[in-house]
Amino acid sequence: MKGKGEESRVVFLGPSLGVSAAREILEARYLPPARRGDVYRVMTSGVETIILIDGVFHNTPSVWQRELLDAMEEGIQILGASSMGALRAAELHQLGMQGFGVVFEWYRDQLINGDDEVALLHTSEEFGYRGLSVPLVNIRYTLAQAVKEGQLTSELERGLLDYVKSLPYPVRTFESVLESRILNDAAADELAALTNYLATKRVDIKRQDAIGVLRHVKALPDALAAALPDERRVKTQGAPVERFSSTRQQFDRASMTRFYSSQGTFDGAELLERAQADTVYVASMRTQLSARRFVREWAIQNQRSCPEDMLHKMRADFSEKIPRLPDWLRANGLTHASFTALLDDFLLINWLESQAQTIFNLKVAAREEEESELAQTYFILDWARQNGVTALEPLAEPELHAADHATPATLRRRRESALAKWIVAQAPPYFGIEWRFELDLLRWLQINGRAEEVYFQKAVSNQ
Repeated sequence: MKGKGEESRVVFLGPSLGVSAAREILEARYLPPARRGDVYRVMTSGVETIILIDGVFHNTPSVWQRELLDAMEEGIQILGASSMGALRAAELHQLGMQGFGVVFEWYRDQLINGDDEVALLHTSEEFGYRGLSVPLVNIRYTLAQAVKEGQLTSELERGLLDYVKSLPYPVRTFESVLESRILNDAAADELAALTNYLATKRVDIKRQDAIGVLRHVKALPDALAAALPDERRVKTQGAPVERFSSTRQQFDRASMTRFYSSQGTFDGAELLERAQADTVYVASMRTQLSARRFVREWAIQNQRSCPEDMLHKMRADFSEKIPRLPDWLRANGLTHASFTALLDDFLLINWLESQAQTIFNLKVAAREEEESELAQTYFILDWARQNGVTALEPLAEPELHAADHATPATLRRRRESALAKWIVAQAPPYFGIEWRFELDLLRWLQINGRAEEVYFQKAVSNQ
């Protein structure tokens, strides 16, 4: 079992807490504030726990709820606190994301709303994310404490909060609180007390929450592991990859997925670009993957699935050919759950093709290299028959018109073969079937273990 150290934990952290201070609390891999796709990029690294503290806002796309849900569905523990983490945890806590701290509770209980509550202006990573403004939650918490300690009335607190909230977040500071006109009528001693309180007792609640969630993970590693329902892992085993998302979302995820190979790392979008540079290969794969998609559509339509005992054996046979599965998964951008889902889909089509003779009661003999194509033809033709699909234009296969005195049976087989080729060439979307070739191509490279080979082919050839 992987240890609870740097490789198994990832923390997205920025202005809420310094990385050096965080490392003293929890051993983990610390990354800059999360942006869209960053969770997908770390999912395949072997991570077991992701702690989302800081994330980007406004000018850069924020981390998706979808990617957090996908990570949880695949057995990764997700915690959120302090800033973007608190906001996303409040949105997803009923779906399994664990929230921690005061800011999370405020969002969860709808005492606050809007990302401007935790937003602030800060320097870049190079300068340590030094804050140039103050998050509204810090001002809100400090003023609440001042009320509790009798240094501020509730009426003044509400007025000051309304004023600060009206300011753009980059100019919110504790000093700006004192610029509110509502204090013009305050007594001199009240104003002096508030000024002193804000100068000496201001609270950085975001920092406290960030420290708190790291300490929580440090103190309760076994409890965190136990908190993950085994049922969630079981549910994802063998589930179709697209069960929870659209083809567009699946493609976005595949494009953002990171591949951790021994030669370096790269994203799915970069891998796809390298693969598509070989136009001959792409043309061949487009035909092959289109045909397999029609076979899969036939299986869905006819409610056919591989027997569990046969599927279990094929899984074992496939996995035995992989010497170091964890390394192989990382190199091909796969988690255990996504690997199982892709593998089951891959094996289902292979099994169906091997059963074509029985399913269609065929008596046609074929060479081994032709068996797969012949099987696909029968599945495609049966799918076409069931859906009333015929060619809209006369098929122009030369062999159909050859004056070779072919028998009616031979001509019929030629017409059927030409129809199947025509259907495959049109591709699934032509018939209203949701399909994206680029997504299937990436999946094909992944499940066949060819990601590293294809991506680094130019580098290897130049050596």
